[in-house]
Amino acid sequence: MVKINPEDRKFVSEVATAMLMRCDGARAEDGVGYNKFDSARVRNMNLDRDTISLSIILIKYKNQITSMGFDHERIVKIANSVERKKKDKNVKKGKNGKAIKTVSVTVNGDYLKIISPYNEGFLAWVRTLKGRFNGDDKSWSVSIGYIREVLEAVDNYYGNYDNIEFDLVDPSDVNVGEIFCNGIKEDVLVAMKYNHNFVAWIKENDVFKFNKKWDNNKKAWRITVANKDVVDEIFKMAEMFGIKYSEEAEKNMEAFIDYFDERIEMSSADDSKFNVKGLGGELFPFQTAGVRFAEELDGRLLIADEMGLGKTVQALAYLQHHPEVRPAVIIVPNCVKENWRRETIKWVSQNNETVVVNGGKDFVSGDITILNYDIVKKHKDAILDLNPQCVILDESHYIKNFKAQRTKAVQEICRASPHIIALSGTPMLNRPIELWTVANMIAPNTFNNWQKFVKRYCAGFQDSYGWNVSGSSNLDELQALLRQTMMIRRLKADVLKELPEKMRETVFMDVSGKAWSDYMEVETNFINWLKENLGEDEKLSDKLMAEAILKINKLRTKIVDAKMKSVKEWVNNFMDSSTGKLVLFCHHRKTIKAMKEAFPDILSISGEDSAEDRQKAVDSFQNDDSKRLIVLTFGAGGVGLTLTKAQNVAFIELAWRPADLSQAEDRIHRIGQEGQVTAWYLLVPNSIDETMMGMINEKMEVSAKALDKDAEVSIQRNLITSFLNRGEEKC
Repeated sequence: MVKINPEDRKFVSEVATAMLMRCDGARAEDGVGYNKFDSARVRNMNLDRDTISLSIILIKYKNQITSMGFDHERIVKIANSVERKKKDKNVKKGKNGKAIKTVSVTVNGDYLKIISPYNEGFLAWVRTLKGRFNGDDKSWSVSIGYIREVLEAVDNYYGNYDNIEFDLVDPSDVNVGEIFCNGIKEDVLVAMKYNHNFVAWIKENDVFKFNKKWDNNKKAWRITVANKDVVDEIFKMAEMFGIKYSEEAEKNMEAFIDYFDERIEMSSADDSKFNVKGLGGELFPFQTAGVRFAEELDGRLLIADEMGLGKTVQALAYLQHHPEVRPAVIIVPNCVKENWRRETIKWVSQNNETVVVNGGKDFVSGDITILNYDIVKKHKDAILDLNPQCVILDESHYIKNFKAQRTKAVQEICRASPHIIALSGTPMLNRPIELWTVANMIAPNTFNNWQKFVKRYCAGFQDSYGWNVSGSSNLDELQALLRQTMMIRRLKADVLKELPEKMRETVFMDVSGKAWSDYMEVETNFINWLKENLGEDEKLSDKLMAEAILKINKLRTKIVDAKMKSVKEWVNNFMDSSTGKLVLFCHHRKTIKAMKEAFPDILSISGEDSAEDRQKAVDSFQNDDSKRLIVLTFGAGGVGLTLTKAQNVAFIELAWRPADLSQAEDRIHRIGQEGQVTAWYLLVPNSIDETMMGMINEKMEVSAKALDKDAEVSIQRNLITSFLNRGEEKC
């Protein structure tokens, strides 16, 4: 029977229990608990009886035992000097006829020297380590990387022997490998003495799957620290295999944790001192913080600010700050191609050639090339030939379906580009799975395992139809992971102090093909009529003026017809990319009919509706969260109604008087509105839309005139003059 001091038995039991109370195999504030192998073994032991086996296991955990205030040297002494009685009659005898009664494990350079009594099982196990036998002193040599496994095997095979002494090396004093890291922006290098268990572990580890590669020059594993999970896994790896840290690495490994915490803070920052030279306008402080975050992530990020906070401008500011990332490709919804062209010309230095690609056989590119999602697949090879250095994806939820052909085309293009900036007001529209494609493209070192992602964040499970990924789970954890690796997101409520209480945004609708030709035909006929009837007089007679207004109204109707496809796309995109409500204003009942056909659940108010029906529509919009869209005519809904559940109002058509537009905006910008209001003007460039808006803006600059009924006549006459001048320019 083993002779052991009761105090020592109690001491070992206390230490083993304290270790069990720590995080098994996981990083804790003050170190690491048992690795997963020892954790299972200790839990199955009798802590009051298996003192010797416990002490041999505990030898490995010098740092943890010391940090808890226990005497590690006492553990070593108990493991090495306990008196035993011989039980095994088959102990091999030496040349002098005496039994070998010592198990010796010592260090000899990069190898462990093992001398032990004969034990068939133990020696067979040593051979699996590709050890070499030395006949002179009957010893085995194995790689020093196996120090922990060897000590465990000694305990397993010889722990039941009496009268066998142990001369065991302390694993905490053996350098089996070293971790190097020169800074928080640098890779971690792990140089480990050969151990096939370690090699198998690091190759199979899911966290390291896409974050590691073998550096043959350094003879070490190179690990990219993409997020906190990677840091935690490095801590576990070091403890599990007894790998030490270089002085610089030990400092930087802890700094990584602080760094990712800082990234999370940066991802919601509303101010920064960052400066972009040569930018064609002034950024809000929170937009500057967005560009700073893009810089921190080396141009691989998702700008997920709420709609109306200027995601486009932040992406273009990054392009301005990095003129070397050319060619740049911007992929957008078709309805906003022209808007992106104008914004690019405004914000990015003029020495960049900006080209818009439309449908057709020919692909023409520039320093900055803009095209829509619908034609990406068609021009994929031509884009790849450009070797794009930056890809911007506006409304990136357009590629949420990872099975779609255009998604696959975009993925291929993005894989060829070092910088990817995705923009989306609601990156997870309905389900986390819709984020997978973009996350995998931008941060593949973190989001690299589809099955792991859907299990963890989509409550994924397999049913008779395959994987069901329609759910959601652990969303707080997902958001933290996104913010530390790739996403910046601010809400209007976060930056209200920086924004005017009401903002106006112009969105230029894309109109081309037959729709544009039909409009231009009507415009040309109108210009010719003006030239024929105006003669040398500077003013039309009242009769001709009335006829001219009829023709202008026909022109306005025609431009609405021409842009309706793009308007529907923009509204649909708003509903997809925002969780809020939207108010639409128009002039013609025909427009309301078209919107009802496109959006069956839309509410509407027009002159045909009774007062009771109008109030019913208002109440439904204000009180029913499922009713997110309403369309009104200026006459029926421009005054007297309260629609403050929406923070966004869009104008499909324009009113003649600036006051009518202001009053329409004030349906949502009034008492009861708790958010910042944005008015969106959906215009066709180089058309009556843009011309009218320019004149309305001039009137709005002077509030007195903006409320003047004469403003309508003034705008009409100025519009006629404008078209006449346009006709003279064409001549």
